[in-house]
Amino acid sequence: LPWLLGLQQLIAFFAKQTPHSLERWTLSKLHLQKLRLKVSGESDRTGQGPYDVVLSAVLDAAQEKQKSSDQATKLQAAWRRRNVQGKFQTAVGEMMEINNIIDNLEERERQLTERQDITALKIEKAMRVAEKEEPPPKMPSERDMKNPAKMQEYMLQMGEY
Repeated sequence: LPWLLGLQQLIAFFAKQTPHSLERWTLSKLHLQKLRLKVSGESDRTGQGPYDVVLSAVLDAAQEKQKSSDQATKLQAAWRRRNVQGKFQTAVGEMMEINNIIDNLEERERQLTERQDITALKIEKAMRVAEKEEPPPKMPSERDMKNPAKMQEYMLQMGEY
């Protein structure tokens, strides 16, 4: 189309009488005329009226836009799926790490329980040895248990023992 405008300007430049400005074509006028010719040709080819041809072209453009947006949606879904897969793989890795930490903690708890049992046995053994060497204070009688002074004395003796 620009070459057509250039040709028109050359003709107007070399013409004996300069055409009126309304007779000159601009780029927008050329585009409009080109669209009119397309609509007219399509109307003649299909047998539809010019308004039906324009409406059909608009519908075709809308369907093409829908197809491209559907493709974009598919691309977005694939990207999201890929992103979700990455997050899932990260979560699986973290879950395995957590399970490993839990296993290590359970093993440590088992070891500590064993050491606690061994220590309890050692304490019990030491108490038996101490009991053989020096017996604990004698338990007060029923009557002495009702006497607060004797009970306090017994408690002090147990504390020393």
